[in-house]
Amino acid sequence: LRVYTRTTPTSLQHVQGCSASRRSHPFAALLTHARATQYTRSIHVVRTLAETMEVDTPSPVAAHVLKWADGGSDACLEDAKRMFTEDQDGFSQLLVHLVRCVVAEEELSSEQMVNFLLELYDFASTLAEESAEEGGASGDKMAAEGAGGSSASGEKEGESATDVVTTFFLDAVWVMDLMHEKAGPPRTRLVELMRAVKEAEVIAAARMREVLEPEFLAEIKVVASAQSFQRSLRVVNTRRHMHQPIEFLMSDESEGFAKLYVALAFHIGPALDGTVSIAQVKEVMGMFHIAPMRVIDITLYVLMNAAAGCGDAQQARALVARHRPLLLEFDANALVQVLGFMFKRHEEETLEALAAGAAWDVAAMQILARFTVLLVVEEVVDMEHILPYLTPTQAQMQRRKAEVTKKAALLARSLTTINLNQDESEKTSEEAADDAPPYVGNTLSASLYPAVPEFPALEREMGRNQVFEIIGALLFYHENERALEMLSRFRDGMPCSHPSVRESLAMQLSMLVQPMYDAYRAREAKARAHAKSSGGGGGKPKAAEGKKGGDGMDVEAEEAESAAGELSTFPSQLFQLLPLIGAELHTSTPLFYKVAVVVREVVTAAITHKRFELPQRELEAVLVHSLLPCLSLTASAYAIAQPIWDTLRVLPYVVRYRIYFHWRHSKYDSHPLLVIVGAKALHETRKIMGRVARENIKVYQRIIAKMSHSNPVVVFEKVVENMQSYGNLVPLVNDLLRFVSPLSHDVLVYVLLHEMASSAKPKMDGIGVASWLSSLAQFCGIFFRKHASVDVGGVLQYVANQLKNSSSADLLVLRQLITQISGMEVGEQLTESQVGALAGGTQLRAEAFPGEQAKAAKRSVVRLRDAIVDGALTVPLFVLMARQRTALVYHGKSEKHLKLMSQRLDDCQHTIVQYVEFLHAHAHSFETIAVGLDVLIDKFGVEVADAFFFVRPVLAKLYRDDIHAKEGSGGESDTRGELMPLVESLHPAHVWESLSPHLFASFWSLSLYDIQEPGDVYNSYIEKLEGELLEERAKGKAAAAANNMKEEDKKRAVKDIDKRTRALETRIAKLKCEKKDQHAMVKHVLERIRASAGQWAEVGSSTPFTRAKNATEMFLRICVLPRCLYSPADALFCAQFIHVLSMEMPGGFNTLHLMNIVAKELSKIVCACSEAEAQCVGLFLNHLLRTFMQWADDEQYYTEHIGGLTSFLARPDAPPLPHYEFLEVLRSYARCFSDALTKCLSSPEPLHIRNALYLCTTMIDVFPVVLSNVTKLVRQVNHIVENDKRGDVKLLANRYRAQLQARTPNIPTRESFRCKNADYKKKAEERLKLEEEQKKKEEEQKKSKKKRKSKKSDSSKSSKSSESSSSKKSDAGDKKESDKGDDSSAGKKKSSDESSQKNGSSGRKPKDSEDEEGLIRPRSRSSSRSRERRSRSQDREGEAERERERER
Repeated sequence: LRVYTRTTPTSLQHVQGCSASRRSHPFAALLTHARATQYTRSIHVVRTLAETMEVDTPSPVAAHVLKWADGGSDACLEDAKRMFTEDQDGFSQLLVHLVRCVVAEEELSSEQMVNFLLELYDFASTLAEESAEEGGASGDKMAAEGAGGSSASGEKEGESATDVVTTFFLDAVWVMDLMHEKAGPPRTRLVELMRAVKEAEVIAAARMREVLEPEFLAEIKVVASAQSFQRSLRVVNTRRHMHQPIEFLMSDESEGFAKLYVALAFHIGPALDGTVSIAQVKEVMGMFHIAPMRVIDITLYVLMNAAAGCGDAQQARALVARHRPLLLEFDANALVQVLGFMFKRHEEETLEALAAGAAWDVAAMQILARFTVLLVVEEVVDMEHILPYLTPTQAQMQRRKAEVTKKAALLARSLTTINLNQDESEKTSEEAADDAPPYVGNTLSASLYPAVPEFPALEREMGRNQVFEIIGALLFYHENERALEMLSRFRDGMPCSHPSVRESLAMQLSMLVQPMYDAYRAREAKARAHAKSSGGGGGKPKAAEGKKGGDGMDVEAEEAESAAGELSTFPSQLFQLLPLIGAELHTSTPLFYKVAVVVREVVTAAITHKRFELPQRELEAVLVHSLLPCLSLTASAYAIAQPIWDTLRVLPYVVRYRIYFHWRHSKYDSHPLLVIVGAKALHETRKIMGRVARENIKVYQRIIAKMSHSNPVVVFEKVVENMQSYGNLVPLVNDLLRFVSPLSHDVLVYVLLHEMASSAKPKMDGIGVASWLSSLAQFCGIFFRKHASVDVGGVLQYVANQLKNSSSADLLVLRQLITQISGMEVGEQLTESQVGALAGGTQLRAEAFPGEQAKAAKRSVVRLRDAIVDGALTVPLFVLMARQRTALVYHGKSEKHLKLMSQRLDDCQHTIVQYVEFLHAHAHSFETIAVGLDVLIDKFGVEVADAFFFVRPVLAKLYRDDIHAKEGSGGESDTRGELMPLVESLHPAHVWESLSPHLFASFWSLSLYDIQEPGDVYNSYIEKLEGELLEERAKGKAAAAANNMKEEDKKRAVKDIDKRTRALETRIAKLKCEKKDQHAMVKHVLERIRASAGQWAEVGSSTPFTRAKNATEMFLRICVLPRCLYSPADALFCAQFIHVLSMEMPGGFNTLHLMNIVAKELSKIVCACSEAEAQCVGLFLNHLLRTFMQWADDEQYYTEHIGGLTSFLARPDAPPLPHYEFLEVLRSYARCFSDALTKCLSSPEPLHIRNALYLCTTMIDVFPVVLSNVTKLVRQVNHIVENDKRGDVKLLANRYRAQLQARTPNIPTRESFRCKNADYKKKAEERLKLEEEQKKKEEEQKKSKKKRKSKKSDSSKSSKSSESSSSKKSDAGDKKESDKGDDSSAGKKKSSDESSQKNGSSGRKPKDSEDEEGLIRPRSRSSSRSRERRSRSQDREGEAERERERER
């Protein structure tokens, strides 16, 4: 054994490598080598040398060496002899120190050391002879024991004393050789010492060759060269240990093996409790000269078979534990080498079997792996020492996994590859099945199910793996800590794909889950039995009745509490094992379902009863790595998907979407089976989306549902991709999702958000929102309307996040949500009745906008409202939208076109209005979710109009409460007084010197509902509903009296009619009640305004007229214009509030001044507006002009109520404005509007033209006021229609021109417009009578002239021709004069006007002059005659122009 271990080249190289790597402390390397070679004496030598060199204090051995130096060699020799016989350890230390002193040249030379050895050899020989003579071997025995003569040292019992001395000395020299490998004085002295020993023939050369290293032997000339000696040594070792004669095998060793096997098998076995005697094993080894390695091999073989025959794991562990002392007698490294040889041999046999076409022995590998694990568990061997002998290595595992994944990816790619060059005859049966229709009658094609494609078994692809067998054995013996460490270490090799690991994990999971699942089933059975006994049949009990036990305790709560107590110990174990098995759990569908149910119960117990803290990170790991991948590999798993969704639904949407992301991007790209399943699902979805149509939608509803149960992420990614490309698929896809599971719905929302957030396509295409985003937004609205149970919080948060990133395009998603769910539409063209209904209450709006009630889905509305409120997004969304609208105006530098910026601004504004109106209409307590004005304006930087619009319901309620509290009081209430400091802080102090802050607060707090009662609109809808009610009653009577109907049909018809009748009666009653309430409210508000108007008008210290002008200007700037542009309802409110101020606050408000400013600045207002704002301005002016036109048409009403108001004064000292001058003022305003709009229509900027056309279209009912305003507008509009190349502008121009042409016959001329005044009409009739008389006189003059010409005689025949020609000329002249007869009066008047202008009209003012105060004043009456003449001339020109237009 010593020769084998000491001369093995591997051991020598190991020691040399360790020595080279540990130069700083070579003793550790030498000690490691000594332990590895199991040479006990060498261990002792190395330890002695290390201790003596590292200890500073003198040791007893060092004292003997000092005796050598002091007293000579005799004293030291005597001590050595005594120590040899009494203390072998001291003797060995002495020799080590002596050799060290020679090498270090410390008071000892080589010659002295040789002489010392000779003396020792003589003493040893003498001692041996004396012992032999005494008839005992006491000396040899003592020497053998001192030399460590145990079996572990490898010494034979008959070793002589001289051999002991030789061994000790050579070991010391060998250690010194390893310590001083490099050339130098120490090594030179060591070589000289050994050469002296050789020359003195103290030690035989054979013993030197046995112990010392080949290179050292060559240096001391014992061998010729180190290389030749090593070759000879390999040959000798091979012959001695590798080749054995046949007769030796057949005789001695075969008998020794047989006896060893019988000795071991007699004591080792499953049914035997005895242990093998170590002495027996040693006896057989010594008797038959059996190599120790073979003994180890036989022992392990017998013990392994015995452990495999045990009934269970506990017996096997007990068996190995009993024989642990025997195994510890062997060298641990030798055991590891034998085990490694057994693994290697098994691999070789497996390769040979596979090459021969046979199956490889899985059971043998499993037995060997489990036995190895038992040795590791009993700490006989170390796992780290065994792993290098196992195959494959970790690098090979990673390469193998990469190859399998690549192969799966190629197979997946082949599923989605289309060969355009392939003929129909070349298609395989599978490809033909793919091209076939997916259904025949009612039978679905089996290829549409997401089953695992034809892919070789994953364990066969991953190959044999001894490491995974070890992991499976660890799990088999429940060594989970070691197994977890190994699984984590080799996770890149997919250990769970190995059957051994997978089955072991499944076994542990089954043992863990089954009791809890049985308890769950028992609770469910008990609940069903209780429901059945309670009279609920076999279904679930009603929620209202509950489940009460006999003692009054809630049975459900009691059962839930007990379940929570049982589950409190499971999560740590369950969540530890599930991520390990991963997707391989799909191989056992029953176990997969049980695990899904138990995980659901665990999560429910943790969240509902708070018995233990839910490990969210571990739960995410379970879902990402195990449950969801297994779901993907299970076909049509709705029953399993439901408990998984029950687990997911309790998590926040952020966590759910993160899980879906990892599911899609981590698992479908890394796991080979998931790669193929994903490709298959994608391929089938592509085929479905290419074939789906309205005719076959019912068939594909079930197919897509079954596919989405397992692979919703992949399926819906393709569906959403197709919707982005084809917008007409949106309604089809919405119908396609009829049977989809809740988990698939939630995944679909994630896919939508992921596509909208991460798409590389631009969201704005240059002319508006991109079509793909518009399609997705439309689908979001339709989807959430139909599926109210789906969580919409993620979509709302996505919109908020996009607004934070200054992306307003995604507001379309929010707008579609509100539009589709609640039916509220903003920004649409309103009819006249709808405009009037804007001032009404909720019921009137519902009647005017029936689409809102028809489209509204109550459950979806509640879900959307709760998502906004519970998600704390009420204020953030509004603030972000308001700030985004401001940013579009002031920071939208990236916008290239004003049209696009205008469109984005309008979309943002419409969404704000729609969002706030939705909250106002559906929030139960808006006061609790709204914030104060100070927070919105000061903290969030929201504009005043936006802030007041958001909190207006709160302020309006406060205002109404104040009215009821202090009805008729002139002062402000204490409650509203708290608002005044905030209002005053909104603008500088000089603003409030012109405008009352109370007026400002009242203006922004009130709504159109508070100041205008649309009584006519209420009456029209009430009459309409009453007519429908009469019709329904008549139908009911007819149905009741019908004889040609069955009795059942008659009852059903009468019942339906009664239902509709009751609904109509309810609507009528609501309208009447609402009309009554609004009438009272408007009355109270107007009284409050009338009472406060005096205080509002007393602001400032200037004259009343100046105060009114300043207040009007400031009111227009900070109140009217900001709110007028906000929404159509606000525009109408501004016009109505101006009317109220004109009537109730005459001393502090000047209406003419306000209209004058608007007329002068109209072109600037139009050019600075967006399209929607232009429409709002049109509504504002339309309402104002309509009111003015009503006053113009009713002179009596104007004279009694309007003419005497100071709000219509042109100058401070001017008298009240009469009706005639009011007409002139109104006509002058109309001309200013016409000039401003004509200027905008001639602008080179398309947005200005569009805004002007929008404004003109909105005001078409009241503008143009007179026919003279039409000419310029028609000319400019015709120019746009004929020359403008922009289609949208031309379309608007064509529409306005058609409306204008339809209204032109009803537009009064200037003269007829003036005739609205009674005095002017009377004078006009008198002038018309005079003109008719003058016309008769002219006709008589023409007739007399013709008579005079006819009485002329003919001259002569020679002059006939000249007479005839002259007569022709006279006839032509007469005809020409007769044609001009109709216009003679006008010609005379025109000539008289021209003469009057030449004579002295240069000193008059222009026709539209302004006074020194800036107001437009009517012209003086002194030139009324000339103005009338010019007016008639212009009217004639207008009529001629209209005639030419009709002809054209």
